[in-house]
Amino acid sequence: MELLHWIESIRTDWLDRVVLAITELGTEYAFAAVALWLLWCHNKKQGFRLFPVFFVGMTLCEALKGLLHVARPWVQDPTLRPVDAALEDAYGYSCPSGHSLTAGCSFGGGALAARRGWLKGLLWAVVALVMLSRVYLGVHTLVDVLAGLALALVCLLAMQGLYALCDKGKLKDGWIYAGLCVLATAAVVLTQTDLVGSAHQSDAPKLLGAALGLLAAYWLEGRYIRFSTEGTGWQQAIKYAVGLGLTVGLLKGLKAVFALAAPGFWAMDAVRYCLVVLFAAAVWPLTFPLIRRIGGKKTPAACTNFTQTH
Repeated sequence: MELLHWIESIRTDWLDRVVLAITELGTEYAFAAVALWLLWCHNKKQGFRLFPVFFVGMTLCEALKGLLHVARPWVQDPTLRPVDAALEDAYGYSCPSGHSLTAGCSFGGGALAARRGWLKGLLWAVVALVMLSRVYLGVHTLVDVLAGLALALVCLLAMQGLYALCDKGKLKDGWIYAGLCVLATAAVVLTQTDLVGSAHQSDAPKLLGAALGLLAAYWLEGRYIRFSTEGTGWQQAIKYAVGLGLTVGLLKGLKAVFALAAPGFWAMDAVRYCLVVLFAAAVWPLTFPLIRRIGGKKTPAACTNFTQTH
C-alpha cells in the first residue's frame, strides 16, 4: 500500500489521461482486435486457437478471485484514492489482475511467437505498461498484476502443449473447446452461488457464453463455412475494419437491449457473448466471398488445413 500511496502523490491530470489510454490495451476489446485480425486476415487456425488461451486464463482468473477473496486496494485501505475514471472496470475481487492477464495472453502470446528480437521486446513492453497502469490507477496492487501475468504465462505454455498434441493427431481442437465450456460452467457456479457470495460481480457468465459460441462456431466452420483468409490489401482492410466495428457494435448494442429486457440477470451476459462470438467467427466470414468478388478476383477454394483437425 505504501507504493500505491506514493504513486497517488505524483499523479497529474495529463498523466492520468495517458495511463487510462494505456490500460485499454488490457481490455477485451484490445484482445478482440488482435484475435480477429488473425482469424479473418492472417491465419484462421491461429485465430481460433488464440481465443481459448484468453478464455482459459480469464476463467481461471475468475475462479481464483472467488477463492482468494482479495479486496480492492481502496477497500483494504480506505485512505487510498484510486483514479475515478478507472473504477468502472474495477469491480469484483482484486487478485489476479484481469487486465494484466489479458495483456499477457494477447501481447505476451505474440511475443512468444515473434521471431524478431525488437518485436519481442516491444510486445513485452506493452504488457509491462498495462501492468504498471493498473497499479498507477490504484485499482490493483503489485502482487495482483504479477499474479495476472504469471497466470497468463501458465495458460500460454499449457495451451501450446495441448495444441502440439492436436498437431500430432493425438487430440482434437474441439475437445479443448468443449473442456473450456465445462471449465467456464464451473466458474459460473463458483461465482454465482454462496460459495463466494452472491454479491460477487464477475465475468464468468461472459466467459461461458463466449466458450459456447466458440465451440458452435468451430463446428459450423469445419462442417459448412470453411472461409478463406486470402484477399488484397484493401479487401483485408474492409473485412477487418467493418467486421471489427460490427462486432463491437453488436457487443455494446446487445448490452443495452438486455439491460432493458432483464436488468441484472447474469445469464444475459452469457447469451450476449455467445451471440457475439458466433457472429465474429461464423456469420461475418460468410461475407468474405462477396468482398472478394467486389474486387474482381476469383474466390479461392475453401481453406481445409484447419478443418482437418476437427
